[in-house]
Amino acid sequence: MRALTRALNRALRPALGGAALLLGLGLACTRSEPPKVCTQIGCMDGLRIALEPSAGMPAGAYVFEVELDGAVTTCEGSLPLKACEAGPSVKCSTEAVLIEESGCAMAPAGQSFSGIILDRQHPERVKLTIRRDGEAVGEADFSPDYVRTEPNGPGCPPVCEQASATVNLSG
Repeated sequence: MRALTRALNRALRPALGGAALLLGLGLACTRSEPPKVCTQIGCMDGLRIALEPSAGMPAGAYVFEVELDGAVTTCEGSLPLKACEAGPSVKCSTEAVLIEESGCAMAPAGQSFSGIILDRQHPERVKLTIRRDGEAVGEADFSPDYVRTEPNGPGCPPVCEQASATVNLSG
C-alpha cells in the first residue's frame, strides 16, 4: 500500500504543482484596478461674457462687435425682442458668436441681451464694443483665463476649458 501511495504522489505531484501555478496566475490576473465609473454631466466649453444689467435694457437697435484674436463678428438686433415663436432677434455675421436673448415672453421693460457665448472657442484676446442706436454703451478688451474642468472625474469625458467675464453696460 505504501508503495502505491508513493507512486501516486510521484505521478500527481507535477500535475498538482501545475494546477497551483495556474491558480496563482489566475488570481494575479484578477487583481486589477477597479473599473472606472464616469457620470454623464456635461459642461460648457468656451467663453461666456455676462452683460449687466441682465434685465430691463433700454429699447433700441443694438450692434455687437466681437473681435476674437483679430477676427471680427458683427451681430445686430433690437429691443424689444421678437415674439418667442418668431425665433432669434439677433443675427450675427458668423456662427462664432451667440448673443443670449432674455425675456421674449415678457413685457418689453423686462427684456435684455443677457450674455455672449463663444461655444468651443478659446480666444486669447477678446475686444468687444456694444452700441445702442449708434452710441457705445459697453466696451471691453481682455485676455480670458481658462480653467480646465473634468465634471465626471479625472480621465472621464468631457474635458472643458471654461472662462467667463462681465461687461457693464451704461444706461
